[in-house]
Amino acid sequence: MEIAVIVCFCVTTTKSDIDAAIADGAHTVEQVGARCGAGTGCGSCREYIEDVIVTSGTGCPGGGCCSECIYGAGQASSASPERFDDASSCAA
Repeated sequence: MEIAVIVCFCVTTTKSDIDAAIADGAHTVEQVGARCGAGTGCGSCREYIEDVIVTSGTGCPGGGCCSECIYGAGQASSASPERFDDASSCAA
């Protein structure tokens, strides 16, 4: 039996929920939040979520900041606050 590890207490989101959101295509913290709610409350779990995304190898190289980014246009992640002018700046 697997023990559910709660990562976000604001909306009671588990690590498995976050992993599922990433597997479902979330590439930024904001996209994870849209799928499962994690990181949308107090924000204390956002750094952990970013680490999980980076570790999974599925994170957007531009932090979802490119104006035409396939990963989530215009959404800056907490780890990459800089903005890119266009998709050509993105390593994707």
